Amino acid sequence: MSPQTYDLLIRSSKLPGTTQPTEQLVDIGIKDGLIVAIAPTLKEPAT
Repeated sequence: MSPQTYDLLIRSSKLPGTTQPTEQLVDIGIKDGLIVAIAPTLKEPAT
């Protein structure tokens, strides 16, 4: 996920709306106040 694409990029161990941690971290992209992308966190940052 490219940070320039989103207003806010959050790295989390929980998916939105859940209380249980996920097996791996996820990146959550927020644009214009809406969650627009959820993807597994990559070991290397996107360029």
